Amino acid sequence: MSVGDGYALRIAPGATDIEAVEALVATAERAETPDAARTALIDALARWRGPALSGLAGPFADRQRTRLEQWRLAVAARWRRRRRSGMR
Repeated sequence: MSVGDGYALRIAPGATDIEAVEALVATAERAETPDAARTALIDALARWRGPALSGLAGPFADRQRTRLEQWRLAVAARWRRRRRSGMR
């Protein structure tokens, strides 16, 4: 759909990969058992395949790629901390 001088893509909530990963991380944070948290974090990290927004050029895509990679690294660090604290 055109919006002003550009275009907008309207999609249903939860339809993007990052929203699915964010939901899994949130599930891990709310999990009542270590096993449930572990499963959600493993699933979240497994969905991350390759660089975010690969194939898209430009400053917006570059900023988002950096932001998403930093977020992925934070999720991975959280997983490592939980493993070291005994969550298997």
